[in-house]
Amino acid sequence: MAKSSADSLGKAKKVLDRDTEFFPKLIGVEDGGKSDYAKGTGIYHPRNREVLERLQKHAMKKTLVLIQNGEYSITCDPAKPAIGLTCHDYAGNRLMDFNAHVGVKVLGYNHPSVTAMQKQIARIVDENGGILSIGAGTDFPIVSDELPDAIDLNELLVDTAKKSGFKKIAKAGGWSTGTEAVENCMKVAYDWKKRKLFQKWGKNAEKYWKTLEEKLGYPLFGIAADKCFHGRTGYSLSMTHSKPTQYAYFPKISGIKHINYISKDSKEDFNIYDLVDIEPKWDSMRKLNRVLDNGKIPIDLLAFICLEPVQGEGGYVIPKKDFIKGMVEFCQKNDVVYIDDEVQAGMGRTGKFFALNHFVDSAYNVVMSMAKGLQVSAVLIEKGMDYEQQGRASTTTGYGRVEDIARGYAKLQAILENDGALMKNATNMGEYFKEEVNKINNGLITRVDGLGLMLVTDFETPEIRNKVYLSLLERGVVPLTVGTKGIRWLPPLDVRKQELDYGLNTLEKVLKTF
Repeated sequence: MAKSSADSLGKAKKVLDRDTEFFPKLIGVEDGGKSDYAKGTGIYHPRNREVLERLQKHAMKKTLVLIQNGEYSITCDPAKPAIGLTCHDYAGNRLMDFNAHVGVKVLGYNHPSVTAMQKQIARIVDENGGILSIGAGTDFPIVSDELPDAIDLNELLVDTAKKSGFKKIAKAGGWSTGTEAVENCMKVAYDWKKRKLFQKWGKNAEKYWKTLEEKLGYPLFGIAADKCFHGRTGYSLSMTHSKPTQYAYFPKISGIKHINYISKDSKEDFNIYDLVDIEPKWDSMRKLNRVLDNGKIPIDLLAFICLEPVQGEGGYVIPKKDFIKGMVEFCQKNDVVYIDDEVQAGMGRTGKFFALNHFVDSAYNVVMSMAKGLQVSAVLIEKGMDYEQQGRASTTTGYGRVEDIARGYAKLQAILENDGALMKNATNMGEYFKEEVNKINNGLITRVDGLGLMLVTDFETPEIRNKVYLSLLERGVVPLTVGTKGIRWLPPLDVRKQELDYGLNTLEKVLKTF
């Protein structure tokens, strides 16, 4: 696959015109038409099948969008032209990416802020002979006056958090992936709670801890939500609860309890006190054991509550405001850490930089995880929550590669500049999308919802959803499925009305075929 992309694109322009060339263009298919499986046109081009055959032969099974009984998958060729929502697959088909490359492209392809940073990176390599493709290590800080570095990114993230109402946020740490960010939020919470306990228990601390280890495996608890997704490694996998295939039969850490995630339309409610006993005086192991044996969590042993501000893999579920607000306030009152998982919903996707701000104006006892659109991943913590020992939370690669930090910083600046114009665009375009879907709905869509550009259309059955989804792909429009009956629409913050209109018009065509 290393040969020139010119073999399949011919004399295609190196740069697409976003005003006129944003629409799909499929090989062997008339404009606006549909890929033909029998004829091998469009996304069913033999080159796309070749990719999947090679993957199946030499690559481990991972998450893939498989269609036509697993014979094809949507591909993306990074060497071919891209702009905004538009990119090309390996065969040369022009597609519209309505999932922002699974949430990573918080700004559209080749956004000016990112391309400018890319040119700066190239200049440093060409003119200075600089070293960039190395990990931004933590043992030896890698800093430069020529490019934004990890310290710059930390400072900008902390400043943004403070301005967003999380005034006690004082420090940030960097990793490479979202699951690492979530795991390190958990480690911060466990460590902070353990220190609080040892201060409270005094001379009995070690004895109590060992006794609890014998009874529980690990003495501290955490709470997550049913159908949540927080990652697929170690600690985070112990919370993830969206699809059994992601977590079934893998080992998990002890002490993670799951609660219902209360949607804004739900008639049910949740009382945290049904699960947690807040009796403040634990002066003996006998009292702790009594609470544990009654199936409740003693408040002294609850380290954190971890929630997504909008539930992602679980179906793009928007929670009741009182649910999120109530959990935050509970944590503040009871020395519990609230872990705000902003990996998918953050970076302005919902119209606010932190999606948590849709439910609270300010908060403390909060740590935050970020990734996806940031290019790298980060943990934001309050000053008193930092580790007492150097190296307790360490990683060889830090924020990932030096150039990834620079790109992430450029994205962050673009989102924040001009009084948050891109976030306002996310709010306006999201409202427009929902209004237009309601106009074209012929009854097959049972729910259209979302915050900003984190959008979902649910259908009557999984079978109908799957048919609609396949028909969209065959026409070159590429969203993603979510939950059991949903299609998620996650365009970048700089999406234009004409780009949304193309996706909406295509969706309308598909609905009319049923």
